[in-house]
Amino acid sequence: MAVTNALAKDLDTLGVTSGVIAVSPAESILVSREFWPAMSLIEPVVVTGRGDVASMARVFAIGRRTKARAVLVHTHRHAAPLAIGRLSSGQPVNMVSVEHHSLELRTNTDNANSISALLWSKASVFLTEEYLRAYPLRAAKLPGLATRAVIANGIDLKPYISLHRNSPRGIGGPTLGMAARLVPSKDVETILEAITIAIKSQDSKVPHLRIAGDGPERSRLEARVAELNIRQCVSFLGHVPESQMPSFLDSLDIYVLSTHGETFNTSLIQAAAARVPIVATRAPSIASVFTDGVDAILFEPADPSSLEAAIKKASDPSVASAIVAAAFELVSSKFNSWVMTEAYLSLLALIDPSGPWLAAKLRMGGEADPHVRHN
Repeated sequence: MAVTNALAKDLDTLGVTSGVIAVSPAESILVSREFWPAMSLIEPVVVTGRGDVASMARVFAIGRRTKARAVLVHTHRHAAPLAIGRLSSGQPVNMVSVEHHSLELRTNTDNANSISALLWSKASVFLTEEYLRAYPLRAAKLPGLATRAVIANGIDLKPYISLHRNSPRGIGGPTLGMAARLVPSKDVETILEAITIAIKSQDSKVPHLRIAGDGPERSRLEARVAELNIRQCVSFLGHVPESQMPSFLDSLDIYVLSTHGETFNTSLIQAAAARVPIVATRAPSIASVFTDGVDAILFEPADPSSLEAAIKKASDPSVASAIVAAAFELVSSKFNSWVMTEAYLSLLALIDPSGPWLAAKLRMGGEADPHVRHN
């Protein structure tokens, strides 16, 4: 959501309006202007299951009535009805398939959905070079793979640059934080177990964990917190709106991400922009962006002892100061939204030469993006 809003905001600045089709289960769908402040159009689509015909029909109807020069497709299994809806109303199918599902967690169903999207798309976007090299469908002869671009997610840095940090923020032990949907792959339980190790350790200050996010795992995690007798050390904040993310991050001493796999985690670059020391798993997709001991402290996935040691290391003021400076430089140069927007404009100009993309890019003063390639 942060990335999509940042892109829409930049495009609006350049005279290109955007809309969003918000596809989600009813309990987690977010459709108010608070969540999508840069969108001129917000279309909710409630899904009830993988074979949900009603959501497919709604996407088809949206595709018919919504006039758009191009569509970035993130929910791949709804690509076909959207494309058919556009075709039936005489609109061009200028669709771009964005691949962001973790390689570590991909299933055959994910691959099938990607194939469906790539059959209707004119181009595809990959978030990192490493992801593209390992992408299981990279050799397939599909229309969407004819033109590929590597475009990293970017965020609007302005809300974070103005933050003034005075670490440490915690009273006693460090204040840890994580912002994520509470699903099994995020492995929050490893963080909880690391806290219990810190409590038992005589040379560790007891951390407090603030969890921003909601999801199907919340009730189980709350029960696990009670079982471990660490309720005084953990706060469940529920969903934190994007507008409040800078202040949430500014309340932390350390940002922790214990995950089994990611494609490109936006919360990590938000933490880097907010100058919060990062402790994250050594998953390939994270290790390809952050360097252990340079701009983050990385630990072994599903290893509470490794995490507890990483938290202790990141609590050292000299270590924290060094990795924060390097991480901020990284996100400023590579993962700001302006870089991302320029790259998307370059790609859209390739698949829709008569569109407004090059004119918008000229307003940026940008040049052709070197990461876009043809097969």
